[in-house]
Amino acid sequence: MYLAWVSCNFWTLLVVCGGYIKYELDSKLMILEGYNTDTLPYYFVTVGGLMFLINLIVSKASYDSSEPETRSRFQNFLVFFLGLLFVLIWLIFAASMLCFSHRYVIEQSFKNGLFSVMKRYKTDLTIKMTIDDLQLRYRCCGSNSYTDWFKTNWVNEEFINLVHPDVKPKLDQGLYYGDDVPFSCCDESSMRSCVHHQVTNKKRHKDYSEVTLFKTGCSSALRNYFENTLLHPLGITILLV
Repeated sequence: MYLAWVSCNFWTLLVVCGGYIKYELDSKLMILEGYNTDTLPYYFVTVGGLMFLINLIVSKASYDSSEPETRSRFQNFLVFFLGLLFVLIWLIFAASMLCFSHRYVIEQSFKNGLFSVMKRYKTDLTIKMTIDDLQLRYRCCGSNSYTDWFKTNWVNEEFINLVHPDVKPKLDQGLYYGDDVPFSCCDESSMRSCVHHQVTNKKRHKDYSEVTLFKTGCSSALRNYFENTLLHPLGITILLV
C-alpha cells in the first residue's frame, strides 16, 4: 500500500516533467525545424497519468485487503494488477529509453532550425532578439560554431558603406558576407575587449591571439541543456523507480 502511494507521487512528478519539457520546447519552437514538440511530453504525461491512476486504485485495494473480512474480495484484482504491471513496465522502460535517445533528434532539429532563422536575423526583430537572448543565455554562437555567421548574410546593408575598399570584396550580389558575428557571441570571461568584427583579421587587432567569442555552437549547447538538465536525470530516475 505504502509503495503504491510513493509511486503515485513519482508518476505525478513525471506528468509535471512532461508539461515542463513541453513548455521548454514550445518556447524554442521558432528555432526547431522538423520536430514535433508534442511526442515526448505527451508520452510522459500519458504514461505518468496512467500509472498514477493504477497505483491509486491498487493502494485502495491494498488497504482494504489488510482486513481479513475483505481480503478475498481483492485477491483476484491484485493478481490481475501484477499481470497488468508486467505489461506496463515496458511502457515505462520505453519512456526511459526515449530520454536517452531523444537528445540527438533534438540537436538535429535545433541545428536545422538555427541555420534557417539566422538568415532572417537582419529582417525580423523577434528573431534577432530570440537569437541574441539564446546566445547570451547558453553561452554559444551560431549553429555549429561562430564561423556559421561568416556564411550568413545577417548584417543589414543599409548601415554599411558599400563602396568602402574593405567592404567591396565581401559583397556577393549586393549582399554582405563578412567575418563578423553579433555582439551576443561575445564571451564576457575574455580578458580583452570583445572582437566581433573582422574576427579573422589578426593584423587589425593588437596582440589578438585567441577569439573572444563563445566557441560552442548553439545546437550543441541546447542539446547539452536538455540532456543534462532534463532528459538524463529523468531517464535514470524512471529506470530506478
